[in-house]
Parts: sequence; C-alpha cells; structure tokens
Amino acid sequence: MYLSDEVIYVCLLLVSIPIGFLFKNSRHANFKAYSSTLIGFIFALIVCRWDVLHSLVTTSVTCLILAGVTARYVHIATFVWCFSYLLYFRTTDLFSIRLPVAHSNAIQLMLTLKLVGIAFEWHDSYTRLKAIRAQPKTDESEKLHLQDMYLSVKPSTIRVFQYAYCYIGLLTGPYYRYRTYHDCYEQAPNTIAYDFETIHNIDEWKCESAFTVKEVLRYWNMSVQYWMATCVYKRIKWRHIAHPTTMFVSAYWHGIHLGYYMGMVSTTPSILAENAMEAGVRRRIPANSRLIRVYDMCSWFFRTRMFDYMSIGFILKHFYYTWKYWKSVYFIGHTVTLILYLIGLIAIQIRPRGKRKEIVNKDLGVGVQPKASEEQYQRLENKHKKEL
Repeated sequence: MYLSDEVIYVCLLLVSIPIGFLFKNSRHANFKAYSSTLIGFIFALIVCRWDVLHSLVTTSVTCLILAGVTARYVHIATFVWCFSYLLYFRTTDLFSIRLPVAHSNAIQLMLTLKLVGIAFEWHDSYTRLKAIRAQPKTDESEKLHLQDMYLSVKPSTIRVFQYAYCYIGLLTGPYYRYRTYHDCYEQAPNTIAYDFETIHNIDEWKCESAFTVKEVLRYWNMSVQYWMATCVYKRIKWRHIAHPTTMFVSAYWHGIHLGYYMGMVSTTPSILAENAMEAGVRRRIPANSRLIRVYDMCSWFFRTRMFDYMSIGFILKHFYYTWKYWKSVYFIGHTVTLILYLIGLIAIQIRPRGKRKEIVNKDLGVGVQPKASEEQYQRLENKHKKEL
C-alpha cells in the first residue's frame, strides 16, 4: 500500500510522542543524546530521502566554520553561509538540479536557525569571557560570571551534529538554543530547574485577544521571534532600520517569493501607526472612560484586518498577484495605516513642546524601544491575569 508524504510526515510526528516519554524517564545522558540524534536522522532520511544531503552539507560546513573562524567573527561567517545555502536550496532548479522534496524545506529552515544560533551563542560566550577578564571584581563582573556559568557554550563537532539532528523539533520546530539542548541531557548545573515555559512557541489566547500588530508578533511563533530578536534585531545599532531589517530577514527565511517581503515589511508602518495613535490619542482619554474600551476595540479591529491584508502576500506569493489584489482594494491597508499615523502625529504636535519631544523620542521608537509598545504589553498581561 502506497503512503503519501503527508501521511508519513504525520506518522513520524505521532511516533515522536511515545519516544518523548521514554527519553523523559531515561537517566543516561549519552544514550539520550546519541539515540535522539539517530532517531532524528532516520526521520530526516525518511522525509527527505536523498535530499538529506542538503542538511548534511550545511551542518558539515558550519562545523568547519566553528572550528576554523575566530569566535569574534564566527557568527557573521555562519550567518552568511547558512542563509546563502538556503538561497541555493530553494533555487537548485536554476542549476539543472531538481528542487528538494517539499517537507525537506521545514528541516532546512529549522537547521538554519539552529546552526546560526549556535554560532551567535559561541560569539556571545567569547565576548562575555573577554569582558570578565577586562573587569575587576565588581557587581557587574559577578553578573557576568553567572551568565558565563549558565549561558556560555563551546560545542564540539559531534555535539553540533547531535544538536542539529535531534529529533525534538526537527520536523516542525520549535527552535531552542544549543545551551537549552546542552542542559537538557543532565549536563546542567544542579541549581537549574526547567519547566514547560522554557520552550513556549505560541500563546493562542494572547494572539487572538491582542489589540495591536506588535502584540500579536510577540506571542505568535515565539521561538522564531526570539531568534529574530536575539540574532538580528538586537545586533543592529541603528534603531531606525532594525525592525524593517528584521522583517526582511524573516521574509527571506520563510521563502524567496516577493509576496513574503511585501507582507512582512508592511508590519513596520502598521506598528509606527499604532505607536503614534497610542501616544497621541489613547493617552488623552481618561483612564476610567468608556472611550478607552472603544479605542481598544477599534485597535483590535485594525490589527485583525491588517493581518488579513498582509497575509495576501503569503497566500499569493508572487509580486504581481499580490500587487494586483492590493490595487483592486485601493491599497486600503496602507492607506488607513498612513491616515492613522498622520492623526497620531498631529495629536502629538498639539501637545506642549517639552512633552512632545519626550513622546517623539520614547514612543515613536527614536533611539530606544518604543514606550507605547511596553505599555501595550503590560496592558495585555494585566488583562490576561484578570481573565484567569
């Protein structure tokens, strides 16, 4: 009887569940490390067949980079290599080589995050150790020592392969750091305790009840968002381009279709408009007024419709079809976003000069994390606690 790739894929996911219980009860760290790698590689071989060579090449070259490039630049070299190979992986037909099977794409995506992530962890470990050696014994050096104890890594080649092919998260994610993997196999200090929040990929309730685009992004695909924030957003010194650059990398990671970029990059003006309206309009409304509720419901409606609007890029994929659809609805998403942004700016300009400068610097994201976003986050947290 012939089984489709989809059926095989689902069967492997189901088999992973009882395997997890066996691993949970085992106390042999090396056995769990090697067997989880073997199981993961067998899964990859079943799903990808000969296309498993792509993941082997990616991992092997990454090991050479980790071994041969100084820790000061290893993260940049690994980032360039993995994302360059990801482009080749998606365009092999241009080189007269057939495209990989569909499900191998998911494995390559997660592998890219893992291998680039481990290089950044290694680079951060080097930077941390350098700072410790340069500082005398102070409270700051004590903090760095603790971070070095619980965060630093220096993986061997075999450990990189074990981490890359560990069956946990191999087919569907979520992403988790190498240090988390390292600590999971009884290699962590006895003072560390983990729970189910250690790797938390989505908060369904907060995604549905969030009032703004940024709040949804915070709670949707959280492990990938964490990677994007840690390895891209926080590494960019120029705050003005940090968010659009992160969205560009995210779109590139998802695929090479221009529709992905059109949808992802559109989140930036949406967030700017929300921050401007939050700073210029919502804060003028008395805290006990019913208009606060009205404003929040309107904000929720705007963000849900904007996600509908931006998702067209992921559905249609191609630039021409996405542009044609947006044009047919008169670019309503971008138009409304621009109008709200202008309203927010006008409302800010009406405020006193000193207060206006403070708002522009803090709330509209000039140089620092937008304060409006933090208030939105706290509001969502408080709302969730009340409903629980």
